[in-house]
Amino acid sequence: IDNADRIGIALSGTTRPSYTLDVGGITRIQDNAYITGKVGIGTTTPLSQLDVVGSANNKVPLTIAGFSAGQTSDLFNVKQYATATPAFVITSAGQVGIGTTSPASRLEVNSTGTQLRLAYDASNYQDLTVQSDGSMLINQDGGAAEFILTSGNIGIGTTGPLVKLHVVGSGNTPSFGSS
Repeated sequence: IDNADRIGIALSGTTRPSYTLDVGGITRIQDNAYITGKVGIGTTTPLSQLDVVGSANNKVPLTIAGFSAGQTSDLFNVKQYATATPAFVITSAGQVGIGTTSPASRLEVNSTGTQLRLAYDASNYQDLTVQSDGSMLINQDGGAAEFILTSGNIGIGTTGPLVKLHVVGSGNTPSFGSS
């Protein structure tokens, strides 16, 4: 303890404590720890509740590992508040769910609106939406659907294809053939 009421534990040589509690070496907290402020790992100026900053370009700054090889609970989930349903999960099987807590494939996105947006920028994008009947729509830049796959039929320029390939629109007539 120095004259500024700073405590140093296991500091090397004659190093004086720089903080209220300054611990050298590996530190273990066996039971719960309650921290009311911000926690910085790799930084002395955390910007959020938990701020993890890597120390080298070839190091992963954060690793999340399960408790054991047979773990069946989620490895990671993100919630709006402690008791909320997770908005995003990574299961112990490595499956990612957005809008679902039990993804059935490597990536599952559940929503009643657009499920996937691929964008160049805010004005140039494609939206992919699976509707309640299982049909899939693709629309460009927020416009009406330009492509639909439903009941084995493909519609271009129509959301109600009547045959395997149904094209509606003005301009050039589609051509089919081999090159």
